[in-house]
Amino acid sequence: MEFDFYRNFLVLAESNTMSAAARKLNIVQTALSSQITKLEEYYGVKLVKRQKGSKHIELTAAGIEFAGKVRTLCQSEDELALAMEKYDGSVFGTIRFGVSPMRSHYFIERYLMPFTKLHPRITFMFEEMLTVDQVDKIRAGNIDFAFSNAAIKIYPEFGTINFEREKLFAVYRQDLQVPWGDKEYIAIKDLAGLPLCSYSTQFSLLRRFYEKQGIRLQTHFMTNTLHTTLTVVKNSNNIGVIAATPNETLAEGLAKKPIKDSQLEFNKIFYWNKDRTMSLAAETFLTYFREEAKKDGAEL
Repeated sequence: MEFDFYRNFLVLAESNTMSAAARKLNIVQTALSSQITKLEEYYGVKLVKRQKGSKHIELTAAGIEFAGKVRTLCQSEDELALAMEKYDGSVFGTIRFGVSPMRSHYFIERYLMPFTKLHPRITFMFEEMLTVDQVDKIRAGNIDFAFSNAAIKIYPEFGTINFEREKLFAVYRQDLQVPWGDKEYIAIKDLAGLPLCSYSTQFSLLRRFYEKQGIRLQTHFMTNTLHTTLTVVKNSNNIGVIAATPNETLAEGLAKKPIKDSQLEFNKIFYWNKDRTMSLAAETFLTYFREEAKKDGAEL
């Protein structure tokens, strides 16, 4: 039996639907369903309850026990790989990341891609998720590292690296006529009446601040990634509202202006479970990340 089938079954067990699990694994749903069927045929038991017309996934009693045994099996395989790494001259293995949707583009571009060039034998499992899900998965050992742009509950077992707080910026085409001209920064009221493009996770925050000042919010697009927001901005008259740091660069043809309000700032934190044994691949990344984060003024 292919070992990836076991790992993929665990992802399915932690997901609400087959489609959600397939998205996390970046495979088509039919392929994942076929893997589960092969596991059931191999062991001669039903692992998943299949109800016609229902998208929700529910494990059978055998499936629940199977998930527990498979989790132990995968942990043993990880430990075996870790034990064998010291006999190889290069670093290999898998590192699992959970990253806030608004930070994924920056994290990949600034830290992850340069690291992959240094260590081509390391593979990566990368998932965008909310901070609350990051914390749960870090504590359960389902991911190795998390990068969040929101405040988290700091547990004693967490190791953390804190970055400069992010602010909200208005992003727009350089050739677009904007009402604030050459101002050093803009206020919320300067965005009144303008077509906006915002992250869905920021929408409620922006709406509250607009309502406090009696300003009507005019959001034309709500997105869930930085790339999508910038694509909309680059190809329209919409003003993008994004979380960023002053030194972050934009694509050619775009400009950004800080929105001044101390309450519109966000924590930016990288963290991991220091009480868990770390693979050589994860240790290597953490060493690399510390050095790069120091260059960016992070608090180590």
